[in-house]
Amino acid sequence: MPATTSPWRTLTTALPLAAALLAGCRTTSRLTPSPPTAILDATPTGIEIPSHANLRESNRPSEWLVLGIAENTGEQDLQNPRVLIVLRDEAGNEIARRTAPLPADRLAAGAAWPYREPFRPSPAPSSVEAYLMGDPIPPEGTPLLKAEPVRVFIDDHGLPTALGRLTNLTNESVIIEALRLVGSDSSGDLSTVVDAEPALVALHPDAPVPFLAGLPVNGADLDWEAYALAHAGAMPRSGAEILDIEYHDDDQGNPFVTAALHNTSPVPLWIRLTGLMIGDEAWLAGVAAELPIPLSPGELVRFTLRGPGANSAPSSSDTSESPTMAWQLFAETEAAERSPMPVALEVIGYEPVGSTLFLRVRLSAPVSAAIERPTAFATINGPDGSLLSAGWSSGPILLGAGQDAVVTVPIPLPADLDLTEVQFDVRAAGLAP
Repeated sequence: MPATTSPWRTLTTALPLAAALLAGCRTTSRLTPSPPTAILDATPTGIEIPSHANLRESNRPSEWLVLGIAENTGEQDLQNPRVLIVLRDEAGNEIARRTAPLPADRLAAGAAWPYREPFRPSPAPSSVEAYLMGDPIPPEGTPLLKAEPVRVFIDDHGLPTALGRLTNLTNESVIIEALRLVGSDSSGDLSTVVDAEPALVALHPDAPVPFLAGLPVNGADLDWEAYALAHAGAMPRSGAEILDIEYHDDDQGNPFVTAALHNTSPVPLWIRLTGLMIGDEAWLAGVAAELPIPLSPGELVRFTLRGPGANSAPSSSDTSESPTMAWQLFAETEAAERSPMPVALEVIGYEPVGSTLFLRVRLSAPVSAAIERPTAFATINGPDGSLLSAGWSSGPILLGAGQDAVVTVPIPLPADLDLTEVQFDVRAAGLAP
């Protein structure tokens, strides 16, 4: 790899010893239309298909939520798909309406998309009507991909998170446009609709990709279904590669993975990382993180992803033996307009607490300019220079000219690590406003 000029300000030294989204929502009315049939719209080419919908009182004052699943039950695809929602009072009078476009230009025959629309009507609504609308066009053919929840696990913040799988069913690349999960209670009523984040937006054939979604606090008690909108398209060049992957456990048996991320493109990149934990070939859990600043062309940065606690991810078998753990890493990229610039730094303290080293770093903006997203990256290296762990932490969104900010960088520690034998490397950068 050719040498590159780093945008980071670097310090290397030896280290001496040291949501609920809808919680509390109440279903007040549900419209269950007769078996969906196509109805002529005001325009000759448009159709309306009745959609199942739930009307729920939100936990926000005066807010009501309409949850539903718009399903194209016709034999043709729908162009410019959208959902018409009408709220009525107890007397049947219309009190509010909205047309919500779907996040795709086409909804295939047999496909469906969940929606979640907030309203603040006056007076309070008593019932809801919803219709899927669109212009019929010839169908494209077979489904492009399969979206399925795998399991729910508890993340490091104690909140339920859904892990799912996306599978490309075609012989060409598929681009994901949007992805959502629908949670239903034990009676089958829709309880919540949440957005999910795929590890990659573009899928190769026969290469399953995970997705993650944060769930409300009661999410583990709901039944979940996944819905995706996608289209066929050329696979974009990633521009990033992941190198030197190493697996570790801390002293409590919690897993984490360290690796190096290299920008191989000629432009700076925003990068979102996803780590998939696999035990005995079963998908157990996942974790996602975004680099707080872009990665410059040719630049390489180290990172660590910490999985949920050893007791948070369910066992992959019925035996009491711990599964054989492995990680799969993904990097989703987007071109950035600016590369980072160096930021002056000073390490002012450190403290190991449990299985984490907390490193305190002072970041300083130059007297002549402010800095956006000032960020410190730190790595712990073994005596032979091998990467053991890494972490990052950002300061304020904007650090004024001549101002300082102190950030605390958490770095997971491998089990049985002797801190007197390691070194750490600290680098800092930010964006010019």
